[in-house]
Amino acid sequence: MIQQAADSVERCDLCGAGDVALCAGGLRRCRRCGLLWGAPAAGPALSDYAPHRPARVPHGRLWAWRRALKRVALAAGRGYPAALSPAARLAGRLLACLAALPLQRVPAWVAGGRLLDAGCGNGSYVAAMRALGWDALGLEPALEAALLGERVIVGRIERAPLAGASCDVITLWHVLEHTASPAAALAEARRLLRAGGALLLEVPDIGSFQARLFGRRWLHLDPPRHRYHFTRRTLRAYLQRAGFIEIRIWSAPSPVGIAGSLGMLLGRPALAESRLARALCWPAAGIEALAGRGGCLRAAARRGDKHEHA
Repeated sequence: MIQQAADSVERCDLCGAGDVALCAGGLRRCRRCGLLWGAPAAGPALSDYAPHRPARVPHGRLWAWRRALKRVALAAGRGYPAALSPAARLAGRLLACLAALPLQRVPAWVAGGRLLDAGCGNGSYVAAMRALGWDALGLEPALEAALLGERVIVGRIERAPLAGASCDVITLWHVLEHTASPAAALAEARRLLRAGGALLLEVPDIGSFQARLFGRRWLHLDPPRHRYHFTRRTLRAYLQRAGFIEIRIWSAPSPVGIAGSLGMLLGRPALAESRLARALCWPAAGIEALAGRGGCLRAAARRGDKHEHA
């Protein structure tokens, strides 16, 4: 519910309008385009932030078996080079179908391609992509987290210390909500991509069922670390205005969003990191996503040229 008008000097990062309303919980809402955002963070809060901790490396034969199956599925379903028998390729295609949601975070293969994971945290995704054959590197503003990974550069996506048109794929997994300006971040991502390069990203969906159900106790609100909050409409508008084309946006499940929100509601914040709690929340998260109102939005787009239209 709108409580009062915010300072007229403050302008929307998406459309530039100065018609901003102050909403419950201290959020701002642009009356023109509907973008929601909060006050800027005073500084990074890393001590309790999971992506900035050392990666947990599972051990044991069961994990090795699952990892092998995933790599077969990738090789068979995403164009990755592999010397596989016809039977293994068929099995891989079946696995790729069964694992459709996690494999959406894996880009189609580009021979000799460079992948930049911006906001890479401890570098786990960079390491996984390098294992699959990518020339992958990470970009991370928090020095403490950057030191945990290999081939990680300290810097922000809004001002990346990299040459233009130097990347085939850029990934932004839960990054845009942290930036001072998503518009600046996406403009820089476009600069870094080669012609036709791919952008993959994921952000929390403030229009999701779980966001509406839990309100201020929704895990993904996470103030002040999460400054911007996206809907399908505002995310598409950002991508279009940054010059991306062939935009696809779909709903993605967030069991951690449900588990963590329940933990906040019950006074048990550790539920957000409980594997058992997240597993139990998967059915509800999956139903949300199938209904188009999952806890997160996932998007894929391609860098467009000036003569192309979104």
